[in-house]
Amino acid sequence: MKSKKKHPSPFEEIIYFGDGYWDYVTCKKMNIRLIGIDILNDGKLKALGTEHVFQDYSEPEKILDIL
Repeated sequence: MKSKKKHPSPFEEIIYFGDGYWDYVTCKKMNIRLIGIDILNDGKLKALGTEHVFQDYSEPEKILDIL
């Protein structure tokens, strides 16, 4: 991975921002924490079990609070 070459220290955690079913499935399989972005406001990511879902990035303080 390019990130491992650029940052040789081990990561404490990887957090992925995604907006779809495949983001959810991939993060589950790879044991990566997902923060959902539900721009369509359809609730699908929340229904799948995504713990933290935001409609967009308009409230960065709330997103930073959960990081």
